[in-house]
Amino acid sequence: MAAPTRRERQVCWGARDRYWRCLDENAEDAARCRALRSSFEDSCPAQWIKYFDIRRDYLKFKEKFEAGEFEPSNQLQIPRLFLNFLQGLKRFFLLIQRCCAASRTA
Repeated sequence: MAAPTRRERQVCWGARDRYWRCLDENAEDAARCRALRSSFEDSCPAQWIKYFDIRRDYLKFKEKFEAGEFEPSNQLQIPRLFLNFLQGLKRFFLLIQRCCAASRTA
């Protein structure tokens, strides 16, 4: 598979942004955003969709955590392995951001 062109990347990012905006405006109710999800899936490579889905979950978690709204229950114990995974995921996202920023200027 060839790398998406600049135009294809812009179409993908626009579809993603419209879908995410719909989720934000509809309290994460995916049923209300089905048409935009379909457009998002039609506009982006499958690997990108998977990445963007994980990225959104991470950003929502991070937003709640930084606002002090995330409180694990007493029964929830986050294993050290999972915390290490999250730290690695953060480094991965930062790397992807740098790569995307570099490709946007290309």
